[in-house]
Amino acid sequence: MKPKSLLYHYTITQVSALAMPFFVLYFLLLTIGLNDAQVTKVVEYPVMLWALLAVVVLAPGACVIGFRKKGQMPLLEYINVSWLRYFVAVLMFFYGYGKMHSKFFEITYLTQDTKVGELKSFFLTWFFYGRSNVLEFMLGLMEFIPAIMLLFRRSFFWGAVLMLPVSGNVMMINLFNHLSGLTFLVSIVIFWANFLLVYSRKREIIAFFRQIAEASKFELSPRLSTVRLVFKVVVIGVVGFNFLRPIYHKLAPKPKSTYNGRNKITGGFELATLEVNHKNVPLTDTGKYYFRSIYLEPQSRWNKYISMTPGTEPTGIMVQWNPSNDSVRTTIKVVDAVESTEADPHFAFSGTYKQQGQQLLVEGIQGRDTIKAVYNKKPLKDYKWFW
Repeated sequence: MKPKSLLYHYTITQVSALAMPFFVLYFLLLTIGLNDAQVTKVVEYPVMLWALLAVVVLAPGACVIGFRKKGQMPLLEYINVSWLRYFVAVLMFFYGYGKMHSKFFEITYLTQDTKVGELKSFFLTWFFYGRSNVLEFMLGLMEFIPAIMLLFRRSFFWGAVLMLPVSGNVMMINLFNHLSGLTFLVSIVIFWANFLLVYSRKREIIAFFRQIAEASKFELSPRLSTVRLVFKVVVIGVVGFNFLRPIYHKLAPKPKSTYNGRNKITGGFELATLEVNHKNVPLTDTGKYYFRSIYLEPQSRWNKYISMTPGTEPTGIMVQWNPSNDSVRTTIKVVDAVESTEADPHFAFSGTYKQQGQQLLVEGIQGRDTIKAVYNKKPLKDYKWFW
């Protein structure tokens, strides 16, 4: 037997062994009614940890050696596939049905009464997925239907295929949003079990795609073959151009005179002092179109300001920078939408700006008024891409 085949059998046996304690834990939680703290106490016993280590590390190797000596490797694969499909089915049935018949993503009162930037990832994730009951029900349905299909031998493969992107998404949500430890470990085991269920039918999958490729062949006349070739070259060229263009813009030096929809200065700024017509104005006495807070986003279409009027919603603004002389023009959108470019001419601001450390100094004209304002930059984190 090839080393690659032995590695596959050892891996699927190890995942099967790892799935057993998680299945028992969920059985204790759901059926017997133990709470999280009680289950944690059971797991923390040294005897349980050593037993778990033996089951996960030693037992799979012993099984592979024993079944190989008897020439029963297909039987070992059948046992592992059967157990894993029941394991994935039961746990995903729990998650899917829980979203369909009750509020799985419960939105806490704490979440609703806390600023978004102060919330932990867990509460943000639960709020995002729980704010729409229809979305939550559909997510549950996408887990529930493949789980039922996994229970039956004739439909388990298609159930595993449908479940694979779902289980992968669950694992990534747990991984990148730092959710609870037990759920994260379970999501990893479920995904790998699901992947191995699909991989166990790799020969049939390869044969299927080869059959599809053969069936798609069609003899064309020389003229149609030429048209097809030209069309293919055009499509690949368009795709390649749009793939390489962002890379070029990232690497190529940018002219100082263009910003292409992106702000020269970014960040959140809070009004510190304001002069109107060379007179200091108390911040409590300012009107609606004096900006208390300005949010200059990396993409200028998301720019917002908050007025001095209490209780008003953030409103969209358009900022045109002229980097050659540090002048700036700001206009308020008539309709607060990213696709809108119609501005209110009565409250357009035109002037100059200067950034000094953590302060933004702005001077100019708005309507018939002379404006001089100082903004302090807020301590907000920049979330940037890898490059």
